[in-house]
Amino acid sequence: MAFSITYRKLFEVRIIHRYLLQDDAYFLDQESAHLEAVDYDIREYIQIEPNSDCQTILKDQRMVFKQTALGFVVFVEAVETAEGVFAPFVKLKPEQTLTFSISTPNPYFHNLTNIRLKPNIPGIYHFDNFHNKIEDRYPSLANPYTEILTRKYEMGEVIQGSVMANTATDTDMDNMDIVAEDWDSFPDHKYATYNDRLLLSSRFPYRFSLTDNSGISDPDFILFDSNGISLETLSLTDGQPIDQHLLDFSHLTSGRYRLQIEKGNYYFDQKELFINDDLYDDSVWGIIQINDQSDASAFRLLDADQNLQSPVFEIRLLNRPTYWRYIGQEADTFLPNPDFDVDGNPSNHLITSSPRQFTRKFQALTYNGVLLPNPSAPFIHGVGEDKIYSEIYLPKITF
Repeated sequence: MAFSITYRKLFEVRIIHRYLLQDDAYFLDQESAHLEAVDYDIREYIQIEPNSDCQTILKDQRMVFKQTALGFVVFVEAVETAEGVFAPFVKLKPEQTLTFSISTPNPYFHNLTNIRLKPNIPGIYHFDNFHNKIEDRYPSLANPYTEILTRKYEMGEVIQGSVMANTATDTDMDNMDIVAEDWDSFPDHKYATYNDRLLLSSRFPYRFSLTDNSGISDPDFILFDSNGISLETLSLTDGQPIDQHLLDFSHLTSGRYRLQIEKGNYYFDQKELFINDDLYDDSVWGIIQINDQSDASAFRLLDADQNLQSPVFEIRLLNRPTYWRYIGQEADTFLPNPDFDVDGNPSNHLITSSPRQFTRKFQALTYNGVLLPNPSAPFIHGVGEDKIYSEIYLPKITF
């Protein structure tokens, strides 16, 4: 008598990095075909592993984990309940959460990815399919963008306002309006942002984002629970300017909180936190958690009849924008035009007038009819300044 074991997809997580893509065609329905056509493989930049508890669950529930070029898939042993319809052979336990760590072995990952270089808190990224998920955000595991706050913004940060935007330069706290020269619009494809960088230990420093290095005196730190109820307030009153402060919430249970930091009308910041000493690991870039407890049906692993839905989740990553600064020979003298500004003494620095994003594909860029090189590696300069640059040294060229 023949005997066979059938495995079916329980769920998939795709990590889609814009750096690896040639164009925006991957946002169309033919996404998978496009990713394969451009030889997309995230494994050079990201490694994903189930943690020890997850490995135990995978074994007990007869599941198989497999990392792929697009991310990873978990398969489960299944039985056919109707023609073409399958259910897990071992009944899923809704309270069991599968936890995976994300590491970044590529040394250039942080440079080529649009993530904050000087964050306010040292959180790691956390993605899940069950916390505050709503149907119309499927298949994204990323959190919604935040509204604009009264603090300094890094070049490349993403906010929710009158437009979806990532900054072309730092935003001054004295003028927090979203203006064209400071922000670039782009379509909302639910990218991962600083708002997903929320997993922390119970003791962590908060670093102020200020337009100068003078520090801030007598700020208030207010902590709220997940329902918006104020739990405690820490008010510093010694009058001493500080640029960071160590916060200690070790007396609290693990869970979701919101931290609000304010100083009159001068400074206001707020951050969603997931405090969990057991889950936090600063040696990894992020954590993914998946279970079958979402209130949004599209994010669940099983349908109402406990059959497999096999959802395909996404984490989309933006590539980093930088100004490309071409450094010519000492005798070179460049003139500005609509595409380039000029700097240096003499005027031998040619700088793109707007940011350009790192991509694996060569980007055609010309000055006076001469095709210019792209950055040879995603090195960046000017971190902490108003603009972030990629520098390219030019040989002797006749323009």
